[in-house]
Amino acid sequence: MFRQTAMYRIIQCRVMEEEFGILPYPKYDSEQENYAHGFSYATPVITIPRYSEDPEAAGAVIEALSYYGRTIVRPEYYNRVLKGIVARDEESQFCLDIIFDTAYYDLGVVLDVGDLDAKLAAMVPKATNTFASDYAAVEESAKTQLQKYIDNYESIIN
Repeated sequence: MFRQTAMYRIIQCRVMEEEFGILPYPKYDSEQENYAHGFSYATPVITIPRYSEDPEAAGAVIEALSYYGRTIVRPEYYNRVLKGIVARDEESQFCLDIIFDTAYYDLGVVLDVGDLDAKLAAMVPKATNTFASDYAAVEESAKTQLQKYIDNYESIIN
């Protein structure tokens, strides 16, 4: 039996009495060179209120928290908790390495341009094949929304 779950939920498996293993998603076919693992699309954000007395200092603190979270907290969590407690065998530890080494964040899903991800997810349980017409119905507004994101990112970079 297999269960697909988000990585942040795998900690729940730690209390299971039954034996279990951790596996990467399978490759599509033998032509696919690398594994691919989309990570959580629940993107937590931190904002600095407009009325902040010292936004530069707040930004520096957020940047430091992000840096140390990535360089200290994440490796400790990965090695001590995921590989040391949750993964109960060497094969699962190896598979965790594959999963984390091939992780990506799909901006199309994170930004949910045109609500296409939700439309696709709704089609699955209904066993309908209406993606082409669903896409056509939102294509122009999705392109406009996507262009706004691009313009905003470019204004930040420039």
